[in-house]
Amino acid sequence: DLNFLIPEIVDRVKLYKDPYFAQWDDLANSGAVNFITKENAAENSLQALGGFFNTMRYTGVISPTIGPVQTLLATEVYFSDGPFKNPENYARYNFFGKFTLDPTSESRLSFWFSAHDGDWDASGQIPLREVHARRLDRFDAIDPTEGGKSDRQNVNLVYTYTPSAQENWLVQLYGSRYKLTLFSNFTFFLGDPVRGDGINQDDSRILYGGRVRYNRLWNLGNIPIQSTIGFETRNDDADVGLFHQQKRRRLGATTKVDVEERSFSGYLQHEFFLREWLRFQVGLRGDFFLFDVNDCLPANATDATRIRGNTTDGIVNPKASLIFSPFHKNQLWRDSEVFVNFGMGYHSNDARDAVQPGGKPLARSTGGELGVRTNLREKLDLAAAQWLLALHSALVFAGDAGTT
Repeated sequence: DLNFLIPEIVDRVKLYKDPYFAQWDDLANSGAVNFITKENAAENSLQALGGFFNTMRYTGVISPTIGPVQTLLATEVYFSDGPFKNPENYARYNFFGKFTLDPTSESRLSFWFSAHDGDWDASGQIPLREVHARRLDRFDAIDPTEGGKSDRQNVNLVYTYTPSAQENWLVQLYGSRYKLTLFSNFTFFLGDPVRGDGINQDDSRILYGGRVRYNRLWNLGNIPIQSTIGFETRNDDADVGLFHQQKRRRLGATTKVDVEERSFSGYLQHEFFLREWLRFQVGLRGDFFLFDVNDCLPANATDATRIRGNTTDGIVNPKASLIFSPFHKNQLWRDSEVFVNFGMGYHSNDARDAVQPGGKPLARSTGGELGVRTNLREKLDLAAAQWLLALHSALVFAGDAGTT
């Protein structure tokens, strides 16, 4: 969910194909994305945009300097009714603030926070046969009370220390408060012919964590080695529920649980620069999880699914990559590389699945890749790869049914 991210504050985006890199953890099986925000704006700006369906977007970005502190402040307001007969009434409000300070010539301290609020009305899915019969317009609705509301607040503190060109430290602490309430109606009157089949999914959570990473360039004999070691933790405290509703009024509870999920991780990675044209990377990552689910349904709840329990699980995953330049002596193709990647990763299953008998909390993925890439005269990048990813035990908790 990237609705809280204002595009104007993004400096660059880094993409990683996984599971070949030890620094990425849960769910980073096919890849990972890192959004890096700016530290300041080149110029202050105000912008107003408009379009069809009452669509409007207003943004403001300012970057005042407060003594030695670089700042970046941005806001976004967005409205749209969409093309539907039942207006979407979508409204999104975002704010972002970032403060960067260099306490010494070797260190940098960065703090940013953001706030997001959004709400909308939805028209949902409708039967194609009703559109073909012209009883409904393609932009019509059967239950116009669908929609929802979401808000999120993030804080992020990052400290980097670079005592020399050969080594650096990173320490990060982060936290987020998130809430979503979603009203849907997928089957209309199939289950309840009188009140309808509307559901309300509710998720309210606080997540927080931190990481420490140390990176060093050193030599083993005449072989340069880039080594990285890191430790991480993430903690989620979530209140999640599924309810039967009609016109956004709750009629009864299907599931309601409090979830505590904790993870603790460590990894080590070495990259060996064996020749100017040959390098080898190997890594190992270990993760340990604790799951605790408590049922919060009232004792008199009927037609409800009660879920409770606790469990733990751990997993260790190796990584390896070989990169070489077979045409390093050729002027035209000297920036061409052949790469062979192998890695194991994992994904955690929904905590409500993990604590059930026979549940698999952590499931491994295994990936391999063979490819080639080249840069021609610094003007054209070309790449081709053949890859395979095997994913195990992908259990899905169906939020609209309260079942696995």
